[in-house]
Amino acid sequence: MKKTSIASALLAALAISSNASAQTIDISITNLTHAQHFTPRLVIAHDSSIDAFEPGVEASSALAWLAEAGVIDDAQSIDSSGQNFEALLGPVDNDNTSNTWHRFDGLVAPSTTVSYPFDTMDKPYLSILAMLVPTNDAFVGLDSIAIPTEPGTYTYTLHAYDAGTELND
Repeated sequence: MKKTSIASALLAALAISSNASAQTIDISITNLTHAQHFTPRLVIAHDSSIDAFEPGVEASSALAWLAEAGVIDDAQSIDSSGQNFEALLGPVDNDNTSNTWHRFDGLVAPSTTVSYPFDTMDKPYLSILAMLVPTNDAFVGLDSIAIPTEPGTYTYTLHAYDAGTELND
């Protein structure tokens, strides 16, 4: 997959509270694109065993389904090895030994901001993925940033990527 020219596709702002135990963060996503919508958004709090994507490496089957069709937890996204996001990450909204994740549905139009709280279950890393609509296989992503431990607001500019699973036409 390769990074596309939509360099400022998404701003993700995290507001970290001062509560030192089970950390709930407030996530705000702003669509900075001119004519692309985002749907759905996959937010993952995880340990170091999860890698949502790797630029320059072939997209996983689960990532291909997200980038091509917006599919996150649908049974049709399971490939021959049984790998979809639910198989990789565990049941949605359920803490397991490695991570917690949630799917946020609905379109996010250009120049729109959506916000929601997210319980990290004290996991140290955060990843966010969203399909870009209308495209054949593009997505926006934040991969494995360390979740800040100090209270404050943190802003990240995300990049758009071509999953490389379909020809660009």
